[in-house]
Amino acid sequence: MDVMSVTGQFDPSHVVLGFPEDSEQLLHPDLVITVAHKIFKRVGRDPLVGQKFYTAWATRVLNLPDKGCSVVDSDGRTLLWKMLNLLRSLHEAIHDPSFDPDEDEDQWYIGEDFLEVAQKAVVSTTIQLVKTKETIFHSFPAQSNAMRILLWTFIQDKLALPRGYGQLGGLFEGRGADLMLALIEEGLPRWYWAGHFGRFDDNLLQYILESAFSPNNIINLSECSNEGGLCLALARRLRLEELCHQNVDGKNALYYAERIAIIADTARAYPVFRELGVWIQLRDMIRVQMEAHVIEFQGSLLELAALTGSVRAALEGNSLPAFDQQLWQRAAVLRLEWLRRGWRFARFHIDGQISEVISWHFHAVRPSRHPRGQ
Repeated sequence: MDVMSVTGQFDPSHVVLGFPEDSEQLLHPDLVITVAHKIFKRVGRDPLVGQKFYTAWATRVLNLPDKGCSVVDSDGRTLLWKMLNLLRSLHEAIHDPSFDPDEDEDQWYIGEDFLEVAQKAVVSTTIQLVKTKETIFHSFPAQSNAMRILLWTFIQDKLALPRGYGQLGGLFEGRGADLMLALIEEGLPRWYWAGHFGRFDDNLLQYILESAFSPNNIINLSECSNEGGLCLALARRLRLEELCHQNVDGKNALYYAERIAIIADTARAYPVFRELGVWIQLRDMIRVQMEAHVIEFQGSLLELAALTGSVRAALEGNSLPAFDQQLWQRAAVLRLEWLRRGWRFARFHIDGQISEVISWHFHAVRPSRHPRGQ
């Protein structure tokens, strides 16, 4: 069935009629965007009719046979890929009027009112699919840079922008963060959310927090609790090395979280900003996770010194107690080994010699400076 024929059949009181059974047509932008938008215009841009259309569409999608969820097409696409590609079309549609060229300028204007309804429906349907279809991640690529860029763009659309440009929205109302959280909870490979990449070498936690950190960004912070929730989930899941990872600006996630928490704590004195508590929770969560992980850290003292240096850089020279404790204990053991090998310390008392071991390792891992953004 040609998806465009839905336009002629559609009756707002019988929205279940006319949807194709083929997933290729059911998830095609011609139906989910173009046809839906034409209906939306014909009823005077009534959001209730748009919601009814998408409710019926979602029901049809969720009732696709299970085997269809894991089928890989000849071009390598699965049902999840098609849903994400559909979301990309919805994200880009507001900048692209060409989907409905037969109308005059006022008529083909897609409008945020339509996109909010459409994006909400497609995101919620995708999340339901991921949570209910056990085979949804079948043949999901272990590493696809294009897919990673797409998922990060849904959260914040800033990958191609200069540093410090600010907070750029992805999908409306933080739904990109909701989608990413659902994907992570259902087994999205770590590579997509724990690894770091791009011109600024951010991981996803840094990517979100970098643009959230601005003294003039209080209103935006209060409106992105979805992103705050995703950041909490990331902080719980990231390993010590990932939490301490420094981007090209030499800043780890804790650096941003500390400063955002200060802004949030100050603003919470005003009732309208009470929802900012999630950012204070995030700061505390990162600190707790870092200290819990460092106690179990099995790497070398050099590696531990580098991680501690990252923490101290975030805290303006201060540290977290567990890091200092682990450094001291390991340096005390290594001091004995150096003495057995004939090392001559400058100091005679034990504490001074342990301090020398620590200082040597900090000097050895002192980061080389590289141009910003390279």
